[in-house]
Amino acid sequence: MNLNLDTVKAAQVAGLANINWSGTDRFSAAGLMNFTHGLAKGVHFAGGGNFTLGEQQGTHLAGIFNFATRSTGPVHVAGIMNFTAGDHTGGQGAGMLNFAAGNVTGTQIGGVANFAGRQMQGAQVSGVLNYATRVKGVQIGLVNIADSVKGVPIGLFSFVAKGYHQLEISADEVFYTNIAFRTGMHYFYNIFTAGAKPSTFGDEHVYWTAGYGLGTAPGLTR
Repeated sequence: MNLNLDTVKAAQVAGLANINWSGTDRFSAAGLMNFTHGLAKGVHFAGGGNFTLGEQQGTHLAGIFNFATRSTGPVHVAGIMNFTAGDHTGGQGAGMLNFAAGNVTGTQIGGVANFAGRQMQGAQVSGVLNYATRVKGVQIGLVNIADSVKGVPIGLFSFVAKGYHQLEISADEVFYTNIAFRTGMHYFYNIFTAGAKPSTFGDEHVYWTAGYGLGTAPGLTR
């Protein structure tokens, strides 16, 4: 284990942990953890995790997690989770979760979920869930949630609070009661439909239908 109270301006390698109070400038590699209290520059590699109480300005690679209490960038890559309490500029990639409490400028790629507490400018790509308060770019995942989007959310279900919502009720010759809900943005939205045949409600078998679709309704002219 390496313990340093001053800023480390060269490379350091430890089998267990590197603990730096003031900061780091170049390269840190540890079998378990890199801990930095001040400014973390350069490349940090850890088999377990990188833990930074100050600002991160460099590349952090970890087998399990990267954790920072202030702004980070340009690269966060972890086997399980990246956590930033401030803003992140650059790319975040994690096997499960990318979390940034502030703004994200760049790309978040998560196996399960991505979270941007304020503005996401760039792309969020996940296996399940993407969330950002404001999006300027694209969200790609099974579920996309945002307050406002200047771009396109692409997924099985996208909900934009200040986006496109439409409820439609209809009837046809087979199913007399149908309802459809459209959600997302005008450029790309999801359609959920359900219907029933009221005349069969008292029968042994009730006839009903359900459907899913995708749509677009771009404005051609004013």
